[in-house]
Amino acid sequence: MKKVEKVIFGFIVFSLLASCWSPLISEQELVQVQDSESPQIILNYPLDQSVFYNSIHVDGSVRDSAGNGVKGRVMRLEYEVSGTDLKGLIRPNDNGAFRAELDASRLSGTISLVIRAVDWNSNLTQIKVALTKSDFTSFSIEPENKSIRVHWKSDYLISQVDLYYCIGGASPAINSGQVIYNIEQDYVLKYLDNEQTIPLKNGQVYGIQLAAHSKSDPGLVFYSEMVKAMPLSPFTLVPQVEGDYGQVRLFWRHFDGIDSYRVLRFAEQSGNYDYGDAARYSYITGDITKNTHTDSEVKPGQGYYYRIQAVIDDRVQGSSGWAYGKASSIPELGRLLGQAAFKLGIRAIDVSGDYAYGAARLLGFQVIDLKNKTNPQFYGGPVNVPGDVVNVVVHGSYLAVCALSGGTHLYDITQPSHPVFLKTFHLDQGHESCNAVFYDDFMAVVEESGLVIYNLNNSDAPVDQYFLDSGHINEVLWDESGLYLASDKEGLLIFDFDASRLSFVKKDDSINNARSLAKEGSLLYTSQPISGLTVYDVTENPANISFLASQTDISSKKVLHIEVKGGFVFAADENGCLSIYRFNSEKSSLEFFGSVDAIENTMFLAIEGELGYSLSGDSRLSVFSVLNPGMYHRINSINTLGVNDVKIQGPNMFLAQGTGGFSKYDISQIDSPVFQSHFNLPSFDVKKVECYSEWAVVLGSTQAVLCSTDYRGPEGGSQGSGKIAFLAAIDLQEGSPLCAAFYSDFLYMAINKAGSTAVFVYDLSDYLSLVENGALTRVSKIDGGFVSDISVIDDLLFLSDLSDRIKKASLKEPLTLDLKSGPSCFEAQNMSSFNHLLFVSDGRFGLKLFDLELLPELKAKEEGISFSKTAAQAGFFYSFSDTGGLRCFGFDLQDEFRCFGQFPFSAHNLAAQDRVLVVASPYPDRELSIFVMEDD
Repeated sequence: MKKVEKVIFGFIVFSLLASCWSPLISEQELVQVQDSESPQIILNYPLDQSVFYNSIHVDGSVRDSAGNGVKGRVMRLEYEVSGTDLKGLIRPNDNGAFRAELDASRLSGTISLVIRAVDWNSNLTQIKVALTKSDFTSFSIEPENKSIRVHWKSDYLISQVDLYYCIGGASPAINSGQVIYNIEQDYVLKYLDNEQTIPLKNGQVYGIQLAAHSKSDPGLVFYSEMVKAMPLSPFTLVPQVEGDYGQVRLFWRHFDGIDSYRVLRFAEQSGNYDYGDAARYSYITGDITKNTHTDSEVKPGQGYYYRIQAVIDDRVQGSSGWAYGKASSIPELGRLLGQAAFKLGIRAIDVSGDYAYGAARLLGFQVIDLKNKTNPQFYGGPVNVPGDVVNVVVHGSYLAVCALSGGTHLYDITQPSHPVFLKTFHLDQGHESCNAVFYDDFMAVVEESGLVIYNLNNSDAPVDQYFLDSGHINEVLWDESGLYLASDKEGLLIFDFDASRLSFVKKDDSINNARSLAKEGSLLYTSQPISGLTVYDVTENPANISFLASQTDISSKKVLHIEVKGGFVFAADENGCLSIYRFNSEKSSLEFFGSVDAIENTMFLAIEGELGYSLSGDSRLSVFSVLNPGMYHRINSINTLGVNDVKIQGPNMFLAQGTGGFSKYDISQIDSPVFQSHFNLPSFDVKKVECYSEWAVVLGSTQAVLCSTDYRGPEGGSQGSGKIAFLAAIDLQEGSPLCAAFYSDFLYMAINKAGSTAVFVYDLSDYLSLVENGALTRVSKIDGGFVSDISVIDDLLFLSDLSDRIKKASLKEPLTLDLKSGPSCFEAQNMSSFNHLLFVSDGRFGLKLFDLELLPELKAKEEGISFSKTAAQAGFFYSFSDTGGLRCFGFDLQDEFRCFGQFPFSAHNLAAQDRVLVVASPYPDRELSIFVMEDD
């Protein structure tokens, strides 16, 4: 089947057309045949072009699906003009680049140019570009850093080309702009002021228009249409990235004039990859108008690199540098939240939202209020029904109450606390209902040796029924893939159901006494007293069920009931133990993972969302978490010469080591960090470090320098060396640096000078100037009070003030900051943030957490302890105090802010990202400890 995909563009070319030319026709499509291994065509020229003259110039490259060169992999690369006999072969070089010039003198009107690549497996990819005949050749522009490159092809009919440009592009540039006469074919536009060349401003919209003078008629001038362009440095749109559970959140700076943005992504891979190579990134969004994006199509634990593109008038203006993020995975399971012992005996239980329903034998059934998970309570008295209630089953707005000698009673629980009786289903004489299962609008009433199916919308007569030849039914499971029946004598039976009848599909009588069933995705889990736990794959068809793995060493425990969550099997055995097993699809095995603490005598289980519910033989209901992100364990440590500060940026860790300099480690394999690079300056005492994309600012006692953490060379192209390199010294105006933060093209640094604190703003957009001149000067200054830390969240700058309040300023105009009072903190020493939450350590009043969407409202606080250092990741906050050690704080399932765990050792500084927490111990320990979330 054919698939239409977007073309990955090597660079961006914009069309400028004379007003007398034919209207723009832009048609591009990439057609793939057979499979996803088709070659990729990257067409540089013509691209977003709509005109041709007497010849057509073709420029681009062809690569395999991994983005590599195509030597020996592409059988044929050809061109064709649809509807004509103009066709032929193009010969790419070894790295896939190709250039060709086609004779188009006989063509007229609108044509369709096709570039087609075919590999040796007959996989085909083609690009179509619509072109229109013009009086002369086309023009193109390419926005760059503080400049715009203008290009036009030579033509003997044109004697001179003039360039008009204006700011904003609200009206034609020929009417409101400035003109530069007789430009060359590859002209770089910059401001001209008193014969001094001044770069254009990044983030400013400019209108560009060209005038071409006819060589044969000097008075004849052709004017192009005006095209808007915005210069952008590689770092202007670099997003802030935060990894959360199952998603990665991005935020970047918005510029007026940009119509939309596109987000690109490249998955982290092992090996020596250049993550600065824009050609490796692929689009994960179309055009979006917001300057935020949440990427939910991610694998937990997988790292990703992101880029942002800006779009004006449907033309891409440039691509940002990269930013790194990783989604957190499911952590350690089984933490007990609360228990409740009921005097009224409960035989079985099922859960729906904030309510549970318990089978109370001869007393009927009981509604249980679970809104307070730490202290479940009965809601009113038991509901009396005929018979001995042995089971309750919830399905959407239905509740089935199964009673011996009384039938199955169906209730409407649209109002969960007030079930409404609907109907009773009685089986034939001699059969007693003991269970019920639902699928869509159907219910199967199960007795010990068979089942009867009813349509809930027309329940007067049964739809179908099935009874065993021998033995008893232990459990029935029913979903879209089929109906599965576990029997003590006949093993596992599988049926298909087509809304009118039940059809037998397959029997697996090799399973001796199938006791319990659970299913998650395409995996079916069974428990048997003799053979233990077994996992089957029912992906394709229940008739083709295939064995995957088994765990036989638990057969002696005789598992009574199982539930599955995230590949973890919760098993209750006849001894009352609640154990957790994990299915590892890579090893194809089931392994013991652990047991749920403080839960005994488990007889029945239910799991819904992030909570598990255990019912013991003495009617004690236990509520436990199957998602506990507060538990870490130390997996490694590094002995150092002393660490003053530690930061994590993407797959790298950076250490500020005093007179020992500034070091970089690769922590992509977190259990075995690898030293990569070291940077040192004479007499430089490194106190702090801040990182952003490929930059780092290193702060000493009296000095500060800007470094590249992945040196890109004087031309700005990535070298892929991974080395730390000096870029520029920072003019501190004879002050001492306190703290710093990056945002887009700007660096904000708090400077202490003569007892007062100010925040200096530095412009980093001109990378080449930094490399060539080796110095960085400030462009703005604001008075900051007594600043101890700086934090940037979305487009807000926060300054922690030791004297009274936190101050904040909008970064939408980064050079004209307007400081305003923020939330109250009397001695705000350190700040961390996650999403819209600001976490502050107050030297006088402990920890405070602010919701920035509700400022100045205080969301939560932890008082009475003086905390000095903080770090935040994935919604959890870590803080260190001299008296309490290192602690983990966060919100539990009841949205209560509390301490999840405490680590009884001292910490000098700490950093957190994704699943990783790095803690630097003070002198004389000189030890760097690495913690990870317990999810493996």
